[in-house]
Amino acid sequence: MLKLPHERMPVILEPEQAREWLRPGPITESDFLSFCRPYPADKMQSWPVSTLVNKPQNQGPEVCAPVAEETPPPTQATFDL
Repeated sequence: MLKLPHERMPVILEPEQAREWLRPGPITESDFLSFCRPYPADKMQSWPVSTLVNKPQNQGPEVCAPVAEETPPPTQATFDL
């Protein structure tokens, strides 16, 4: 039985890997494991999004649209001497 690293682990495939994944027929365990590699960070982008992403019923492009990054409020440190 093939054990996945995590049941919700996303896998991002390169175009050639996607063709392999979608080809007819079964995928061997070694083929599957070859797909489960970290995607290169330099090929990814990230941006802050609104809290709309926190509710599954929210749908549409506005859910993942970039928003201005909020500046966190300053924290007050207290020290016991």
